[in-house]
Amino acid sequence: MAKNEVAKVASSAVAVIDFGSEQETGFEHTDSSDYAIPFLRVLQSLSPQCKKSDPGYIKGAEEGDFFNTVTEKLYKGDDGVTIVPVHYIHKYNAWAQDRSGIRGTYTPIQAASINTTQNERFQEITDDGNILTDTREFYIIIVNADGSAEPALLSLSGTQLKKAKKWMAMMQSIRIQGRVAPMFSQMYKLTPQAESNDKGSWSGIKVEHIGSITSVEVYEAAKAFREMVRSGAAKVALTDGEIEPF
Repeated sequence: MAKNEVAKVASSAVAVIDFGSEQETGFEHTDSSDYAIPFLRVLQSLSPQCKKSDPGYIKGAEEGDFFNTVTEKLYKGDDGVTIVPVHYIHKYNAWAQDRSGIRGTYTPIQAASINTTQNERFQEITDDGNILTDTREFYIIIVNADGSAEPALLSLSGTQLKKAKKWMAMMQSIRIQGRVAPMFSQMYKLTPQAESNDKGSWSGIKVEHIGSITSVEVYEAAKAFREMVRSGAAKVALTDGEIEPF
């Protein structure tokens, strides 16, 4: 009888633990090299996540959906993604033509001195055979439906360069008290946009301004991530196949 009573108490008891009182978290010896800042990608028809025969397939993934490369979270294209841009970088990336990885990163001034020739796909090919891509990087905070925020990188190149330039002009036109609004004070919605040329078709992006941030938590997250990027504490590990498909 005593055994049964003890078992009953053990199975029904609910412990209340104050995790907030812990002074150490176990993350004390980590740095930026221990984390991977995810890319926010627009899935294409040939993306691994959309192909049932691919190990990377994700049930329900469709062309035009947005995809977090670290959490593997899907954002349906019809719903779009709410984001806050916090930092912008213009660079040139050199990629191996077989998509085996990045071969170098250059500032616009450095890239201007690199000799290239254009191939039939209008890609700039360096003398050592790499693809040199004009790239606009937007470090962003993804604002989820529940109000939570997570960092990511939106990298635009190729046919999306015009979108990047238009977005920058849009941001610089927003005024608060007569001054240009801080980039990280505004929210935008990303949705897919069907595009094509004589080389094929794909899903690009469309950017719409929503308005100023209304959540203190999101604003603080945006400022904190911006400082991490500016200080060099936040780094992106470019991996095979990160080059844009368009």
